[in-house]
Amino acid sequence: MPVTEYHKKLISPSYCDITNSPGKPEAGSGQAAAFLKCFVEEGVSWAHIDIAGTAMVAGAATGWGTRLLIQYARRASRKS
Repeated sequence: MPVTEYHKKLISPSYCDITNSPGKPEAGSGQAAAFLKCFVEEGVSWAHIDIAGTAMVAGAATGWGTRLLIQYARRASRKS
């Protein structure tokens, strides 16, 4: 997901270093990516995969995407 200046401003409140909840619901996934990027070391490849909407059914977690991510991590670790 792209991290724009708008998303960076959303996570930069005046009373702390960063926040993951600025009270504005319109930029959820981009805002989350900007927040997570703050914890990734420079030069490290990373991705924010927003699966929250598809991972919930009637308020219960489904685990959707978990196998996919595990398989990807296993294959990626074998290549390095």
